[in-house]
Amino acid sequence: MTLKNRTEVAFLLFLLAVSCSPFIEQHASGQAVSESSSQSGTPQWQNATTYPVLSHPSCIASGGYVYCIGGTSTLLPSEAFYAQLSPAGVSPWTTTTSYPIVDMGESCVGSGAYIYCLGGADSQSAFYAHLSSSGLSPWTNTTGFPKEASGESCAANGDYIYCIGWGTDQFYYAHLSASGISSWNATTRYPTGIQGAACVTSNEYIYCVGGETKPYYVPTSAVYYAPLSSSGIGPWAASGQFPFLLSHQSCVASGGNIYCIGGDSGPYFITPALNAFYYAGISPEGVSNWTAADQFPINLADQTCVVSSGYIYCVVIPAPQYTLPSPVYYIQTAENQTSTGTSVTANSSNETEPSLSTSAPSGSSTTTSIANSSATTSSPASSSSLPPSNAVSVIGVAAILVAVTAIAKSERMNRGPGSRFGDSSRS
Repeated sequence: MTLKNRTEVAFLLFLLAVSCSPFIEQHASGQAVSESSSQSGTPQWQNATTYPVLSHPSCIASGGYVYCIGGTSTLLPSEAFYAQLSPAGVSPWTTTTSYPIVDMGESCVGSGAYIYCLGGADSQSAFYAHLSSSGLSPWTNTTGFPKEASGESCAANGDYIYCIGWGTDQFYYAHLSASGISSWNATTRYPTGIQGAACVTSNEYIYCVGGETKPYYVPTSAVYYAPLSSSGIGPWAASGQFPFLLSHQSCVASGGNIYCIGGDSGPYFITPALNAFYYAGISPEGVSNWTAADQFPINLADQTCVVSSGYIYCVVIPAPQYTLPSPVYYIQTAENQTSTGTSVTANSSNETEPSLSTSAPSGSSTTTSIANSSATTSSPASSSSLPPSNAVSVIGVAAILVAVTAIAKSERMNRGPGSRFGDSSRS
């Protein structure tokens, strides 16, 4: 290889470093920005009573209690547990009525004094049960989801449930009552096919954050919101972006804010899990700028979070230890205690967690004015909407390919017509 080509190779390595640095920076940013927020006066995550099994259950909070069903436990994924919630943490967990089928990946919501669960393990099954301080009543079969689904995202608003399946853009909704789930109806499609997004509801609006978009299922930072009614979901509108690419996070809504915890910024279970914790204000105009709060104490492989009376509680699977039992952490919400988190210049996104029967105190929001209030109905995500860091990476990779082609051409010309590119006789 000639001196000229060695110089070109060195330049290639430089381009490679530049093109990869945004991804590296993105993985670090969730932790770095959050670390700066761990100051005096900022709410801190605290340990609570551990969950009895290693599992990623679907949980809802109602009447000062949390109820968790199924999950990804290799033992008994149909098990169900409940515990009392308070500012002091979580009481010891108690076994309650098991889910009727051995299922994983179901989605549960709470409405009134009932819990409704559907899907999971590519199933259309749906069941509901009555909630009380003594646990769950026997489960009753009800109207199944229109399509087989696992890991679908569902949210309840009043006595209606809104769900999007796994890897699709089709939302469905149905009425909830003491008699179960009514017939399902298709409603306004999501702007893009999605999986691993988190959706929450607040004041007759639904907010969905992140997820992996079709057809390549790469994480997105997009956030969308739409009005809700008994007739379904209204037009979707974009409301800016989350501070970085995100999927499989857990989000909850409380006191005019949305809170998102953990998740992945790359392909699920391939890239390192995040311990980031961000919140933003939500309103009929969209989502405000995101603020970094106290980072989660550990990296998360999976997490399920609920909110009750101004506190967020999360059942998690720690990465990469996957220890038994599952840790549980809780933290006070920003509207109940002034936060000194670092403001992030990005528009808010919302991810729906199961709607909770116990409403949190409204309080006064610490977030700034609503950003991107003039958002219009969004169009499906495209490569032109890549965040700046991704655009730099794409340009860097393209530059490398062009440079490799140029070096190969130069090398062939230097060797002459009788030599092969792989010949080691030239130095």
